[in-house]
This record gives sequence, structure tokens and C-alpha cells, in this order.
Amino acid sequence: MKYTDYLEFLSPEEIRIRGRRIGLENILWRYLALKQTPEQIAAEYLDLAIEAVEAAIAYYRDHQIEMNAYLDAWLAQSNQLIEAQERNPSPGIARLTAFKADGRARQKTV
Repeated sequence: MKYTDYLEFLSPEEIRIRGRRIGLENILWRYLALKQTPEQIAAEYLDLAIEAVEAAIAYYRDHQIEMNAYLDAWLAQSNQLIEAQERNPSPGIARLTAFKADGRARQKTV
């Protein structure tokens, strides 16, 4: 199996399933953290071939040190984005948060 048949290496920080917008990190997260099988992972995505999932896992196994660094960087970036969004929520999120807090305050007075 050639990885390039199933994976696109857009940059060192961005590896995707070929022809899809599915990042390698999404496949590996389900496999490593959620302990899903390749069949379960493929079933989560419309028309994703099991061979593509297996290629992603095989690439991880063959390049484990680099892939662990890739996943660490992805997780750090994800955490930074979450923190930034929490510090500066969009107007819609701010309204929903205020609405939720108002509802809780009303429940306490009842």
C-alpha cells in the first residue's frame, strides 16, 4: 500500500485523506483516543473507504514519532483556538451565554 494513494501531504502540519477534507488528526483521534476500529471510523464519514482509514493508521504506525508530534501540535493549536474563542466569544455565543445565565437566575428565584 502506498500512502500517497490515500493521503495528501499539503504541508508538514496538514495531512488529509486524499480527495476529502478529513484531516489525518481526525482519523487518528478516533483510533487512538476513542479506540474506534477502522470500520467504525469509516462508518462515521460518508463514503470513506476503509482502505483510506487503514492507510492513515499504517502511516501513523510507520511514522509514530513524527505523528505524535503532529498530534501534539494539533491538540495545542485546538486548545489555543478554544481559549481564544472563550476570551472573545462571537456576538451570537455571547447572547446565548447571557440567555442561559438569565434562565438559571430565574430558576433560582422560583
